[in-house]
Amino acid sequence: MAIKNCPKCGKLYSDDSGIICALCRKADVDVYEKVRSYIKDNPDRTINEVAEATEVSQKKIIRYIREGKIEISSGMLDDVRCESCGKPVTSGRYCPECSMKLSIELQGSIAGQAPKPADIKKSTQGNPKMHTRNR
Repeated sequence: MAIKNCPKCGKLYSDDSGIICALCRKADVDVYEKVRSYIKDNPDRTINEVAEATEVSQKKIIRYIREGKIEISSGMLDDVRCESCGKPVTSGRYCPECSMKLSIELQGSIAGQAPKPADIKKSTQGNPKMHTRNR
């Protein structure tokens, strides 16, 4: 068990409990809950409006979306885009099509073979669904 200084507040803490101290982690969870609750009650707001209303930075709100903690509505779609193709996404880092492509490529890599382009195209057709964690 190592003792470290919390990168947020500077206090000593046991690094067995995570990358920040328990008090900072609780504060971060409280901020997340505040954003999540506001978005639930006001689904058509933009990220800028959510940031102003909750007094939480846009960067942190986008981090929650990228981590899959928050799913956004169509009102925010222009604010968060797929890191691969640039299409708007509602949650996570990639759109469903790019997620499927990455999944197929990873499966092929694990199996020791590269996927064929025809296989990727076939698998991305239809209506794939993405799931997020609820916290």
